[in-house]
Amino acid sequence: MDATGFGRAWIYALMAKGEFPKARKIGARAVGWPSEEIDRWVTERMEGRQ
Repeated sequence: MDATGFGRAWIYALMAKGEFPKARKIGARAVGWPSEEIDRWVTERMEGRQ
């Protein structure tokens, strides 16, 4: 959420549409995203390569 400025619900909506990197399970009740994937996603949006 910090890297994108989006809220949790919007991130999950984008994931469901295939427009955001998929979360990975990192614990019993926790998920995360590799920072490289998020950085690439943000860079692509800034360069207009959606």
